[in-house]
Parts: sequence; structure tokens; C-alpha cells
Amino acid sequence: MLTRNFTSMQSKKMFFWMSCIVVIASTLFISSCSKKFDEPPLFQEPNITANKTIAALKAMHVTGQVEAITDDFVIAGIVNADDKSGNYYKQISIQDSTGGITIRLDGTNLYSTYPVGRKVYIKLKGLFMGDYNSLIQIGGSSGLSGGFLNVNPLASNLFDTYILKGSTGNAVAPKVVAVSDLNNTFQSMLIQIDNAEFLTSDTSKSYADASNSLSANLNIKSCAGGGNIIIRSSGFANFAGINAPNGNGSLLAIYTTFGATKQLVIRDTSDVKFYGSRCGTGPTTLLTTANLRALFTGTTINAPANNRITGIVISDKNAQNTIDQNLVLQQGNGLAGIIVRFTGAHNFNLGDSIDVNVTGGSLGLFSGALQVSNLDLGNAAVVSTGKTITPRAATIAELNTNIAAWESTLIKVANITITGGTGGTWAGNTTFNDGATVVHFTRTGTAGATFQSAAYPTGTVTSVTGVAGKFNATNQLSIRNLNDVVGGTGGGGGTGTVLLNEDFEGTTTSNTLPLAIANWQNASEVGTQKYQSRLFSNNKYAQISAFSSNEAVVTSWLVTKSFDLNSTVNEVLTFDSKAGFNNGATLKVLISTDYTGIGNPWAAGVNWTDITTSAILSPGLATGYPTNFTASGNISLNSYAGTAFIAFKYEGADAAGTASDKTTTWQIDKIKVAGN
Repeated sequence: MLTRNFTSMQSKKMFFWMSCIVVIASTLFISSCSKKFDEPPLFQEPNITANKTIAALKAMHVTGQVEAITDDFVIAGIVNADDKSGNYYKQISIQDSTGGITIRLDGTNLYSTYPVGRKVYIKLKGLFMGDYNSLIQIGGSSGLSGGFLNVNPLASNLFDTYILKGSTGNAVAPKVVAVSDLNNTFQSMLIQIDNAEFLTSDTSKSYADASNSLSANLNIKSCAGGGNIIIRSSGFANFAGINAPNGNGSLLAIYTTFGATKQLVIRDTSDVKFYGSRCGTGPTTLLTTANLRALFTGTTINAPANNRITGIVISDKNAQNTIDQNLVLQQGNGLAGIIVRFTGAHNFNLGDSIDVNVTGGSLGLFSGALQVSNLDLGNAAVVSTGKTITPRAATIAELNTNIAAWESTLIKVANITITGGTGGTWAGNTTFNDGATVVHFTRTGTAGATFQSAAYPTGTVTSVTGVAGKFNATNQLSIRNLNDVVGGTGGGGGTGTVLLNEDFEGTTTSNTLPLAIANWQNASEVGTQKYQSRLFSNNKYAQISAFSSNEAVVTSWLVTKSFDLNSTVNEVLTFDSKAGFNNGATLKVLISTDYTGIGNPWAAGVNWTDITTSAILSPGLATGYPTNFTASGNISLNSYAGTAFIAFKYEGADAAGTASDKTTTWQIDKIKVAGN
């Protein structure tokens, strides 16, 4: 009975569990036949319509200002760049059919929400539009960004309030352009440059400085011509330490600007499709400069393809008495020379031995002087450095007689006098006279020669070395820098021995750590701000600012190492300066002959003489930075003797809660003392 009852109960339980299994199996079967129940619903675009194109919105912006958007404007665009690789930080960019714009967002891993290809709708009322040194951006409030009046990133808790997410996987078609086509209408858009490659000088470099997390610029060119352009990459990008490829192909990038500088930003290395052979890699024939000159018969012609010339640079780009696209190349002592003109500013120095492929260039006259022009920078490469050309000794009469053969070569004339110029300075036309005469021309203005304001020496000058040339029918002899002038009295001086020379190229750049140079002093007298080494456009310099210090008084000193004034005469100090966001912070130039180089330069008993009024300082800009540094002109140190030091003393203020800040950013470069 008990057994029977047990069996009966057991049978019922088994029936119950078997029924459950059948139900579950049936459910699974039904589910497997109805796959659509497992799939997410199709994405629904937000119920909103764009009523403003990106181009129309950007047209409302005034450069250097920030606009609060108070109308119910809505823009829509597809994300063309995100922060996945780390080359973008706290920002994305979007574009529609009319243009692109950068959106600043206070968040990281933005690509997980706003990946490339996602369509977004942005409600603009309550947001702000500004520009970071000309690059137009949208943000959540008005403020300073990197020293520029701009917009602050939109707070993360407001993303969903202003940004509505649309569909993903949308293709962003790049605009195929030439480098020369790029202008502000392409800002923040995805562009494509075909037949492109990195300059030969950059193919051995990584995209950025990964070890120090510093951004860097590399240069590309298109073999179709049109000039060169910068690719700027962050030191935090996951590809920062990867070397630039050595091939040729198409390039995808987001077009940006920094002031007047055109820049490209890649999303990751897959944007750089340089898989083909470099242009101009076929065999080339070495042509003498004399034979190249002989090809010109009076009418501009194409330079011979697959030919190259070699020589030594005899012009000095740093002294700026030639335009930054030109150099003068002489093949060797007593051999022919020629002007070489590139499509962009070059970085070849006086004394560089270079190899120049003239393929794609033209050979013709410019204002009477023969030049090979329209060459991309990638056509030239440095072979060696520190080379010299022995100038041909000649009288001015001999120079004038042989100008056709000696044009663009180095000539040295002796025992001359100098007249003309502007107020006894080199500015404008001066005349060299040894019984016969020849004209010397000095470029003037903000982009002119660094020595334009220096006084030329009076009396009989022992010798002048310069580059022979022509300006239409006028013969010229052009010095490269003041070291080309030896002897005479007074005037510029500084033409023989270099006593101090610092261009900061050997320093370690940092946005946080102080500048450090052996035997120099970098000290804060009041406050905590010190000079830093900074890098922009492949140039290093010293920089100081009270901005964001929240210190009522900022007084900082940068003091050079010592130099000896006893073994030379007519010593001069020269340097370059640039003042950005100028609102009154001052830079003073001082000299001391009793400072020991040890301890605080402001210590009791140390005497400094203020020589600032003898210098030409950058006038600065109220917003942004001037394009060029300002040359100081020659500051005479002839009245000082013994061991000397130069100090650059910064005086500013950034008191919290006040409107009377003096936070000008001062930049200093190319500090030099020379004497005879």
C-alpha cells in the first residue's frame, strides 16, 4: 500500500516534470522560429529637424570673439573624428554637406557614444561659439583656452540635453583637394590629398614624442604640387611613437588651422595610405649649376626632369635678409651658384650641403636674378652640415664687370666705406664704395632682416663679404649677417667673435617644468612662475606668463651664463621677442658685471643696469600672437667690461578676483652676444 501509493505519487511527479520539459522545449522551438523577437528594434531618428547648416552657423562668427547662441538653432552632422586613438582630446568634429565644426565636450572615451559615422543633432540655444586661434568651435560656456579667448567644453551632465544621438554607420565622404585649395571653408572637414608623401627629412621621425607626451609637426607634400602642409599629432595618441611611412599615396585627415598655419589631424594611422613608391624616385642625373644656368636663354622653361644639383647654402635664413622660401646655393669654391625657390618656408641653414632634385621646377628670371623655382621642399635633402665656401676676393669694379658669371656666389671686397641706409642703419639701400660702387639692400619691416635697425660701421671697413646678385639692372652685394662686416668704427659691431649664443634648440620642452640650461639662472623673485622651454612650428624658445597663476605679483628672472667682454670691442647683444595676449606685463633687459652667476640675481649687492630702451621689443597683440618674432636690433655693450651677464626680467600680475591682471605671454629666442 505504501509502495503503491509511493509509485503513484512518483508517476504524477514524473508526469509533471515531463510536461514542464515539453513546455520549455516548445517555447525554445517557437523562439527559434521567431528570431525577430530577439533582435533590437530598428533605430529611430530623434524627432528633431536641423534648421541651420554648419556653414551658415560659422558665417555668424566674428574671429577672436565668443558668441552666446540665443536662438533655437539646430545643426545636424555626421561625426568625422572622435577620441578613440587619443589624437583628439575632449572634442569631436562633425560635418554636413556645407562644412564642418569642432565640438568641445568635457568627457573622455567619447567614441563609445559619438563614434565616427554617428549622426548627431545639436540644439544650440544656450551654447557658445568661439575660435581657438582661428579654429571655430562650439562649447558650453565662454572662457580662455590655451591663452586664447574661446569656449569651454560642454559639461558631461549636459550632453544629452544638447546633443541628440542619431543613426550610426553613416559614411563620411572626404573632400578631395589639393594643398593649395585648402582654406577656412574646409575647417573641421574630412579631406583627402592624393599622391602625397612625407618629406624625406621627416620619414625618419615618429608622429609625435611619445616618451615625453609632446605633440609634434611633420610635413607632407603632394607630388602633384601645391606646396606642403603640417600634420600635427598629439604625444598622447596611441600611434605617437610610430615612424612616419616612407611611401606615397592618399591621405585622409581633418583640416584645422592655428592662426595662419594650415594643419592636418589624422584619426589614426589607417588614414595614411602611403603604400606606393615615392615620387621622383627614378634615376636622376647630377647636373652642374653652371650647366643648369646655361639652359636659360631668356625665356622661362621647365627645369630638366630627373636632374639634380648639389651645393652649399651661402644664404642665412636666420638673419632674414632673404625671404623664407629662398636660398642661395653655390656648388663649390669658385664655382657657379643659383637661387633656389621652394613652394614653402625651408629649414636649410647657412653651411648646409644639400642635394636638390629640380624635377617639376622652372628656370627663369625674377627681377633680373636667375632662379630655379616652384620646388617642393621634399625635392631637397641635407647631405652634411657646417660647410664653408671661400669667398672670391675682388674689387667692386671686378664684381660689376663679372656680375653675370659671379651672380649668386660669395664675394669679398676690402677697404670700403658704407653710406646711405636709414639714419645710419642698414635699413633700405646702402652703398659700398672702394672707388667703384655697388648697392646693398636690407629687407625691412616685421619680416625683415634681423640687423635692419643696427648702425653700420663708419670709416674704412676692412672687408665685406656678401652674395653677388642683381635687382633688374642694379648690381648688388648682400651680406648674410653682421659677421660679414669686419672693421670700421662704431656702428653695429659684433662682427667677429661670438661670446654667447643660445637658440634653445637643445632644451627639453615642457608645459609644466622650468627651463633648464647649464650655468643659467631661472628663478622666481615673487610668485612661483618660471620660464619654460616651448616648441611651436619646429622652433624652440623660452616663454613666461603670469596667466592662471592667481598670484598678485609675478616677478621672474632668466639670466644667461657669463661671457667675457675684455677680449673684444664693439660688442652687441641681439635677441628675438614675441608678446602674446599683451595686457601690460613687461619684459626688461638688464646687464650686470658684478653678479657671480651663483645665488639670487636680485640679492643685495648685485647691480643691474636696465638696457631695455636700447632694444626693439615685440609690440604684441591683445588677442593671439604676432606671426613673427621681433628682432631686437643691435644693443651696444661696448661701454661694459669684464665678466657680464644678461637678464630678462618679467613683471606681471594675476590677482584672483580682479580685472587688472597683467598676464602677457613673453617669448624670447636667439640670444646672442658678439664682438670684434
